[in-house]
Amino acid sequence: METSLTESEGERLQSEMTQLRQLLHDSEALTRLLVDASHDAVITMDAHGRVTGWNPQAEVMFGWSREEVQGFHCPAAAPRGARTRFAAVPDHGARAGSEQAV
Repeated sequence: METSLTESEGERLQSEMTQLRQLLHDSEALTRLLVDASHDAVITMDAHGRVTGWNPQAEVMFGWSREEVQGFHCPAAAPRGARTRFAAVPDHGARAGSEQAV
């Protein structure tokens, strides 16, 4: 059984996808604004424990710029209960492909 869209259905779906992409973009921009304006340090990490986000207050608190920590493992910023998890990461403290450590 083969299904196909009519031209008008395809155009409608394309329009909906464009609107959804714009909503996602707007939502991400608002989130960035809120995180950057926070009086608290906000640090985000990927599933491997590498820093993916570092707001201005984290720069003040830890003394490292966003560019300096991007991609590094950062156990000092991890919640106390999660620090041992970071210690087990083989390239702990190093940026992927680099010998430099935080």
